[in-house]
Amino acid sequence: MLVDVPYPDAVVVAALLDVAAECFGERGDSVEETRQAALETLLQLAGFDGESQLRRA
Repeated sequence: MLVDVPYPDAVVVAALLDVAAECFGERGDSVEETRQAALETLLQLAGFDGESQLRRA
């Protein structure tokens, strides 16, 4: 399945991180810090770090 997104990839990723930050209640001193916190949470949930919720037995 191919989905054509009419926006640059960076714009789509930024929008997804903004939504994730809102959902997770992430806050930062700047927009970039808030997005970084949301990204870290998403990576943790997805199992891309050693402390992932998905890796716990």
